[in-house]
Amino acid sequence: MNNLLGREISNTDIAVQREWKIDTLTQSTKELEDILLNNNPSIKKMGSMIKMSELEIYANNKELIPDIMVQGMVMRMPRGMIVTTKTDPMMINGLGETEYMYSVMASVTLPFMPWSSGRITSKEQELEANISGLSLERKNMQGEMVSELNAALKKLESKREQAGLYENEVLPLYKKAFEAQLGEYRNNRLSINSLLETMRSILAKEESLAEVKVDYEMTLADIYMMAGIR
Repeated sequence: MNNLLGREISNTDIAVQREWKIDTLTQSTKELEDILLNNNPSIKKMGSMIKMSELEIYANNKELIPDIMVQGMVMRMPRGMIVTTKTDPMMINGLGETEYMYSVMASVTLPFMPWSSGRITSKEQELEANISGLSLERKNMQGEMVSELNAALKKLESKREQAGLYENEVLPLYKKAFEAQLGEYRNNRLSINSLLETMRSILAKEESLAEVKVDYEMTLADIYMMAGIR
Protein backbone atom coordinates (compact mmCIF):
# COMPACT_ATOMS: atom_id res chain seq x y z
CA MET A 1 0.00 0.00 0.00
CA ASN A 2 2.91 2.32 0.73
CA ASN A 3 4.34 1.53 -2.68
CA LEU A 4 1.03 2.46 -4.30
CA LEU A 5 1.10 5.77 -2.49
CA GLY A 6 4.67 6.45 -3.58
CA ARG A 7 6.17 6.08 -0.13
CA GLU A 8 9.52 4.51 0.67
CA ILE A 9 9.52 1.89 3.40
CA SER A 10 12.54 2.51 5.62
CA ASN A 11 11.50 0.39 8.61
CA THR A 12 12.70 -3.19 8.26
CA ASP A 13 10.96 -4.36 11.46
CA ILE A 14 7.51 -4.57 9.95
CA ALA A 15 5.36 -7.21 11.64
CA VAL A 16 4.33 -10.00 9.31
CA GLN A 17 1.29 -12.14 10.09
CA ARG A 18 2.24 -15.79 10.42
CA GLU A 19 -0.04 -18.76 10.10
CA TRP A 20 -1.53 -19.75 13.42
CA LYS A 21 -2.50 -23.40 13.56
CA ILE A 22 -4.98 -24.25 16.28
CA ASP A 23 -4.34 -27.19 18.57
CA THR A 24 -6.29 -30.38 18.02
CA LEU A 25 -8.06 -32.57 20.56
CA THR A 26 -6.18 -35.86 20.81
CA GLN A 27 -8.76 -37.78 22.89
CA SER A 28 -12.13 -39.06 21.76
CA THR A 29 -15.36 -38.09 23.51
CA LYS A 30 -15.55 -41.52 25.21
CA GLU A 31 -11.96 -41.24 26.45
CA LEU A 32 -12.60 -37.76 27.84
CA GLU A 33 -15.73 -38.94 29.64
CA ASP A 34 -13.84 -41.89 31.18
CA ILE A 35 -11.00 -39.61 32.29
CA LEU A 36 -13.50 -37.13 33.73
CA LEU A 37 -15.48 -39.74 35.69
CA ASN A 38 -12.37 -41.51 37.00
CA ASN A 39 -10.12 -38.56 37.85
CA ASN A 40 -12.42 -35.75 38.95
CA PRO A 41 -11.64 -34.97 42.64
CA SER A 42 -15.28 -34.30 43.58
CA ILE A 43 -16.47 -37.62 42.15
CA LYS A 44 -13.58 -39.52 43.76
CA LYS A 45 -14.45 -37.90 47.11
CA MET A 46 -18.08 -39.05 46.79
CA GLY A 47 -16.90 -42.59 46.03
CA SER A 48 -14.68 -42.59 49.12
CA MET A 49 -17.59 -41.44 51.30
CA ILE A 50 -19.79 -44.24 49.93
CA LYS A 51 -17.05 -46.80 50.60
CA MET A 52 -16.63 -45.51 54.16
CA SER A 53 -20.38 -45.84 54.84
CA GLU A 54 -20.32 -49.41 53.51
CA LEU A 55 -17.49 -50.26 55.92
CA GLU A 56 -19.47 -48.69 58.77
CA ILE A 57 -22.42 -50.97 57.92
CA TYR A 58 -20.08 -53.99 58.03
CA ALA A 59 -18.70 -52.92 61.41
CA ASN A 60 -22.20 -52.17 62.72
CA ASN A 61 -23.51 -55.64 61.77
CA LYS A 62 -20.59 -57.22 63.62
CA GLU A 63 -22.20 -56.03 66.84
CA LEU A 64 -24.99 -58.60 66.35
CA ILE A 65 -22.52 -61.37 67.23
CA PRO A 66 -22.93 -62.51 70.88
CA ASP A 67 -20.14 -61.39 73.19
CA ILE A 68 -18.90 -63.52 76.09
CA MET A 69 -16.52 -62.14 78.71
CA VAL A 70 -14.95 -64.16 81.55
CA GLN A 71 -12.88 -62.51 84.27
CA GLY A 72 -10.95 -64.27 87.01
CA MET A 73 -9.04 -63.02 90.05
CA VAL A 74 -6.73 -64.61 92.63
CA MET A 75 -5.68 -62.87 95.85
CA ARG A 76 -2.99 -64.10 98.25
CA MET A 77 -3.09 -62.82 101.83
CA PRO A 78 0.21 -63.84 103.55
CA ARG A 79 -1.03 -62.82 107.04
CA GLY A 80 -4.53 -64.08 106.77
CA MET A 81 -7.87 -62.31 106.52
CA ILE A 82 -9.80 -61.46 109.62
CA VAL A 83 -13.08 -62.20 107.85
CA THR A 84 -12.32 -65.91 107.48
CA THR A 85 -12.36 -68.74 109.95
CA LYS A 86 -8.65 -69.40 109.56
CA THR A 87 -7.69 -66.14 111.26
CA ASP A 88 -8.59 -65.31 114.80
CA PRO A 89 -10.50 -62.00 114.73
CA MET A 90 -8.91 -61.12 118.07
CA MET A 91 -5.39 -61.45 116.62
CA ILE A 92 -3.78 -58.03 116.44
CA ASN A 93 -0.18 -58.95 115.66
CA GLY A 94 -1.05 -59.91 112.00
CA LEU A 95 0.53 -63.35 112.16
CA GLY A 96 -2.36 -65.35 110.73
CA GLU A 97 -2.09 -68.16 108.21
CA THR A 98 -1.56 -67.48 104.51
CA GLU A 99 -4.86 -67.54 102.74
CA TYR A 100 -6.08 -67.28 99.11
CA MET A 101 -9.23 -65.78 97.67
CA TYR A 102 -10.59 -66.68 94.22
CA SER A 103 -13.25 -65.03 92.13
CA VAL A 104 -14.68 -65.78 88.70
CA MET A 105 -17.07 -63.47 86.85
CA ALA A 106 -18.71 -64.18 83.50
CA SER A 107 -20.96 -61.94 81.37
CA VAL A 108 -22.81 -62.68 78.14
CA THR A 109 -24.09 -60.02 75.74
CA LEU A 110 -26.96 -60.99 73.46
CA PRO A 111 -27.25 -58.13 70.94
CA PHE A 112 -29.66 -60.05 68.71
CA MET A 113 -32.38 -59.83 71.34
CA PRO A 114 -35.25 -57.44 70.47
CA TRP A 115 -34.28 -54.84 73.07
CA SER A 116 -30.71 -54.65 71.63
CA SER A 117 -31.02 -55.43 67.93
CA GLY A 118 -33.33 -52.47 67.24
CA ARG A 119 -30.55 -49.97 67.84
CA ILE A 120 -28.18 -51.81 65.49
CA THR A 121 -30.84 -52.19 62.79
CA SER A 122 -31.71 -48.51 62.97
CA LYS A 123 -28.04 -47.60 62.57
CA GLU A 124 -27.81 -49.85 59.51
CA GLN A 125 -30.89 -48.28 57.93
CA GLU A 126 -29.46 -44.81 58.56
CA LEU A 127 -26.17 -45.74 56.86
CA GLU A 128 -27.98 -47.33 53.90
CA ALA A 129 -30.05 -44.18 53.44
CA ASN A 130 -26.83 -42.15 53.53
CA ILE A 131 -25.28 -44.39 50.86
CA SER A 132 -28.39 -44.09 48.69
CA GLY A 133 -28.29 -40.29 48.94
CA LEU A 134 -24.56 -40.14 48.17
CA SER A 135 -24.96 -42.48 45.18
CA LEU A 136 -27.78 -40.37 43.76
CA GLU A 137 -25.79 -37.17 44.30
CA ARG A 138 -22.74 -38.69 42.61
CA LYS A 139 -24.85 -39.86 39.65
CA ASN A 140 -26.34 -36.37 39.24
CA MET A 141 -22.88 -34.82 39.50
CA GLN A 142 -21.53 -37.19 36.86
CA GLY A 143 -24.46 -36.37 34.56
CA GLU A 144 -23.93 -32.63 34.95
CA MET A 145 -20.19 -32.92 34.29
CA VAL A 146 -20.70 -35.09 31.20
CA SER A 147 -23.32 -32.63 29.95
CA GLU A 148 -20.92 -29.70 30.46
CA LEU A 149 -18.18 -31.66 28.71
CA ASN A 150 -20.37 -32.44 25.71
CA ALA A 151 -21.47 -28.80 25.48
CA ALA A 152 -17.82 -27.69 25.50
CA LEU A 153 -16.97 -30.27 22.83
CA LYS A 154 -19.78 -28.98 20.61
CA LYS A 155 -18.57 -25.42 21.13
CA LEU A 156 -15.04 -26.52 20.26
CA GLU A 157 -16.21 -28.14 17.03
CA SER A 158 -18.26 -25.05 16.17
CA LYS A 159 -15.26 -22.77 16.66
CA ARG A 160 -13.08 -25.07 14.57
CA GLU A 161 -15.57 -25.01 11.72
CA GLN A 162 -15.95 -21.25 12.03
CA ALA A 163 -12.18 -20.77 11.83
CA GLY A 164 -12.09 -23.02 8.77
CA LEU A 165 -14.77 -20.95 7.05
CA TYR A 166 -12.85 -17.74 7.67
CA GLU A 167 -9.57 -19.22 6.43
CA ASN A 168 -10.85 -21.21 3.44
CA GLU A 169 -13.80 -19.20 2.17
CA VAL A 170 -14.32 -15.73 3.63
CA LEU A 171 -10.77 -14.35 3.58
CA PRO A 172 -9.87 -15.83 0.13
CA LEU A 173 -12.96 -14.16 -1.37
CA TYR A 174 -12.08 -10.81 0.18
CA LYS A 175 -8.48 -11.11 -1.00
CA LYS A 176 -9.59 -11.97 -4.53
CA ALA A 177 -11.88 -8.96 -4.48
CA PHE A 178 -8.96 -6.81 -3.34
CA GLU A 179 -6.76 -8.09 -6.16
CA ALA A 180 -9.50 -7.31 -8.67
CA GLN A 181 -9.94 -3.82 -7.22
CA LEU A 182 -6.19 -3.35 -7.27
CA GLY A 183 -6.17 -3.93 -11.01
CA GLU A 184 -9.03 -1.47 -11.40
CA TYR A 185 -7.12 1.08 -9.31
CA ARG A 186 -3.99 0.71 -11.45
CA ASN A 187 -6.12 1.36 -14.51
CA ASN A 188 -7.55 4.48 -12.86
CA ARG A 189 -11.05 3.00 -12.76
CA LEU A 190 -11.30 2.84 -8.97
CA SER A 191 -10.60 5.34 -6.23
CA ILE A 192 -8.08 4.80 -3.45
CA ASN A 193 -10.88 5.07 -0.88
CA SER A 194 -12.61 1.95 -2.23
CA LEU A 195 -9.33 0.09 -2.09
CA LEU A 196 -8.75 1.17 1.51
CA GLU A 197 -12.27 0.16 2.48
CA THR A 198 -11.68 -3.34 1.13
CA MET A 199 -8.42 -3.55 3.09
CA ARG A 200 -10.24 -2.51 6.25
CA SER A 201 -12.75 -5.28 5.64
CA ILE A 202 -9.96 -7.83 5.23
CA LEU A 203 -8.33 -6.68 8.47
CA ALA A 204 -11.68 -6.89 10.28
CA LYS A 205 -12.18 -10.48 9.07
CA GLU A 206 -8.66 -11.41 10.12
CA GLU A 207 -9.36 -9.93 13.54
CA SER A 208 -12.58 -11.99 13.75
CA LEU A 209 -10.60 -15.09 12.78
CA ALA A 210 -8.09 -14.41 15.55
CA GLU A 211 -10.92 -14.03 18.07
CA VAL A 212 -12.44 -17.34 16.96
CA LYS A 213 -9.08 -19.07 17.37
CA VAL A 214 -8.63 -17.59 20.84
CA ASP A 215 -12.11 -18.83 21.81
CA TYR A 216 -11.18 -22.25 20.43
CA GLU A 217 -7.99 -22.42 22.51
CA MET A 218 -9.81 -21.26 25.65
CA THR A 219 -12.55 -23.86 25.15
CA LEU A 220 -9.92 -26.54 24.63
CA ALA A 221 -8.23 -25.47 27.88
CA ASP A 222 -11.59 -25.65 29.70
CA ILE A 223 -12.13 -29.20 28.41
CA TYR A 224 -8.72 -30.31 29.64
CA MET A 225 -9.35 -28.62 32.99
CA MET A 226 -12.72 -30.37 33.41
CA ALA A 227 -11.21 -33.74 32.57
CA GLY A 228 -8.18 -33.13 34.79
CA ILE A 229 -5.70 -33.50 31.93
CA ARG A 230 -2.42 -31.56 32.08
